[in-house]
Amino acid sequence: MRSGLDIYIDVPYISGTVCLLTNAASLARDGRTCYQALRDSGMDIVSVFAPEFGYYGIGAPREVIPDDQREFLPVHRLDGEYTRPAPDFLRSISALVIDLQDVGTRFHPFVNTLYQVMVACAECGTSITILDRPNPLTGVVVEGPLSAPEYLPSVLPAEMPIRHGLTIGEMARWMNDVINADLNVVALEGWKRDTHYADTGLLWTSPAPDLPHLDTALLFPGTSLLPCFSLSVGYGTQLPYQQIGAPYINADELTAAMNGLYLEGVNFTPAWFRPQTGNFAGQPCEGVRVHVTDFLQVRSFELGLYLFEKVRELYPDNLNWTSDDSPAMFDMLVGTARIREELEAGREAERILSDCRLEASDFQSDTVTYWLYE
Repeated sequence: MRSGLDIYIDVPYISGTVCLLTNAASLARDGRTCYQALRDSGMDIVSVFAPEFGYYGIGAPREVIPDDQREFLPVHRLDGEYTRPAPDFLRSISALVIDLQDVGTRFHPFVNTLYQVMVACAECGTSITILDRPNPLTGVVVEGPLSAPEYLPSVLPAEMPIRHGLTIGEMARWMNDVINADLNVVALEGWKRDTHYADTGLLWTSPAPDLPHLDTALLFPGTSLLPCFSLSVGYGTQLPYQQIGAPYINADELTAAMNGLYLEGVNFTPAWFRPQTGNFAGQPCEGVRVHVTDFLQVRSFELGLYLFEKVRELYPDNLNWTSDDSPAMFDMLVGTARIREELEAGREAERILSDCRLEASDFQSDTVTYWLYE
């Protein structure tokens, strides 16, 4: 299998000056970064933009990272105050080339960065070339509720579930129905929708903090919602999003309850850990470690809701919102207030998920026309 970058460096066909939107996690098959590979191919790169977390992917969310120099080129971070390149700059270049390893989750910030940059290029008449990469969560599973209209303006042009099942190139094609940018996608070679990233031969480098492993990225769409409550997901440990707990939890008790659900694709073992940041930082926590046994069967958003439900059943006096802002944060991540309202009303997770499955299925059917791969 070859990524869009691996294909593109053989025959780069943009003449004139180019700016890249990329980071150090976008690697060619031989280990070179996108910037290095395209520079070596002779492309006239005048500047580099980096998404949230910075070019090296080590910044904290919303941390202000000053502009950097990458081998005599300026590197500007598109986050915080500046979410789009300046119009005058976009008009001065021939094209913007995007090579980002998305993580398959709607609320991951790369989705918003892609949208903002595409809108800016459309307004300035600057062409965009996207070097496609696999969806690390595969392209066969779509999960979660559709984002409600009130959550769209700063994030997406239309409703999208939490796990969207699209590559970044397919997502750009979907977005472009509204944006109407001059868009070209260099498609993957040899990728199928049910391909596990581990079978692609591509090197996985964390595109953002706390996503060191493929299993971490897989569980992220569900377990990353849990810090809104009085739960830790192991920030600062070697297994973020893969171990969930709190000082008030009994590891054996929660493990037995989760294994009793017989969720497909995962197994649970007791976990003891001390998170370094986030909820209960520095405190000993007990809980569960999530082991992925079948990558294609895992439903990570559903797993997150089931974990919430079991903790609420076992420890109703201890499970609370982390802060006054947590309900709003939860709604923003999930993309609707409906899920929170149903959880607060005590509705069972399975009943909530049955509605979400219908919405996700409809989205998948509606986006088939934008697929580049079967």
